[in-house]
Amino acid sequence: MNIRDILKLAADLLGMADVANEIMRFSGTPSGEIEAFLRCYHLVESEIALDYLPLIRKDAMKAEDGKLHFADFPEEPVDIRKVTAGGLKVRFTLYEGYLELPAGTTDVEVTYAYAPKKRLISDKSVFTGKVTERILGYGVASEYCFAACRYDESKMWGERYREALRSAGLLRRTLSVRSRRWV
Repeated sequence: MNIRDILKLAADLLGMADVANEIMRFSGTPSGEIEAFLRCYHLVESEIALDYLPLIRKDAMKAEDGKLHFADFPEEPVDIRKVTAGGLKVRFTLYEGYLELPAGTTDVEVTYAYAPKKRLISDKSVFTGKVTERILGYGVASEYCFAACRYDESKMWGERYREALRSAGLLRRTLSVRSRRWV
């Protein structure tokens, strides 16, 4: 799924045929409307990755002085799920900027959720499967309308976006506690 196609779909949904055509012909550094649509895409992609469908990665890494610095990770970690060495779980302590491992631990495998990097308009989306072009298009349309102060349209596209997430099984029903009543 190409980002260019997602942005074109969002522009088409908003009735912006001229911008949709410009997106399809575009090459170079984005500016104006294309930059705004791309910025909205990054917001939606991050929201889905951080709130609904975490992007999980497993990397073999080498600890130096019992530490794994986040700057050495191939992707920006947002949640460390598991650290193993030789197939056995390893305890770790999370600090700002690094993980501390027990003394003598060097070669480990880290499973973690990560935040998606900013992508170019010519790149592919990090999502496949459940997260469709239409879901992303609805989200981009909602964000674009919100940024352009078109709040009623933003609300409508936001509702479609959340319904599409729910239909894909990504948005769970929120639980609430009924208020207590006093007699």
